[in-house]
Amino acid sequence: MKIPKLLIGAITLSLIFSGLVTAAEVPHDKITIEGVRPAGFNHDTHLVHGMKCGECHHKSTHEPFSNQEVIAQSKGTTLHCSNCHNENFENEELRDLKTVMHKQCKGCHLAGYDGKKGPTRCIGCHKNNDNKATYGSGFDKKE
Repeated sequence: MKIPKLLIGAITLSLIFSGLVTAAEVPHDKITIEGVRPAGFNHDTHLVHGMKCGECHHKSTHEPFSNQEVIAQSKGTTLHCSNCHNENFENEELRDLKTVMHKQCKGCHLAGYDGKKGPTRCIGCHKNNDNKATYGSGFDKKE
C-alpha cells in the first residue's frame, strides 16, 4: 500500500502542531549517507511511523538518546555516525561505517516497526539508475 505524499505531509504537520514534534525538532527531511554507494535516508518516513530519534541515535552504552538530546547535540554539531564509529572506536567490528549502517538499518528493516518492514535490498536505499541516492518510503514496500 502506497502512502500518498499529501498524507505524509498532513501527518507531519499534525505532529508539529500537536506539540509532539516542534518546528525546532524536525530534522532535515532527507539526508545522504556518503560512501562508495551513497544511501538516502528520509527522516519524515521514519517519524510518520512514530519512530523516535533514539531508534538510530544512541549513546556509547547503546542507551537511546532522547529526542531532546539529539536536538541539543545537532544545534552546534552534526550527528554523524563517524563521530564515534571510526578507526579509534573501541569495538573493532563496529569501526567500519558500512558494517554499522547495514547492521543498524537492515536489522531494523528486517525486524520491522509497528508491523511494517523497510527495504532490505540494496536499491531500497542506495543509488538507483539515474545515479542518485534513493529516498523512497521503504515502509510502503514488501520485500
